[in-house]
Amino acid sequence: MQNKKALVICHGRGTYNKTELGYLQRWHTHKNEFLALLCDYPETSQQVTINSLDSAEKYNINYHTRGDNASALVYACAYADF
Repeated sequence: MQNKKALVICHGRGTYNKTELGYLQRWHTHKNEFLALLCDYPETSQQVTINSLDSAEKYNINYHTRGDNASALVYACAYADF
């Protein structure tokens, strides 16, 4: 029996931009379990959750592009897209 292999190539996301505000809510509402898992850590470490960042009323460049917030948003969007 021959093993089958797959190669998955994922393009990178640079950051979470103003036009992407609400992206997870628009395109990935069916992945609530996954997003809830990602929100567990920030809540226990007193950081802002991905859901609250994504559902903010307005995009704030200082808030959304700050390293700890941006990396979580970029990871969540890329993983959800995959």
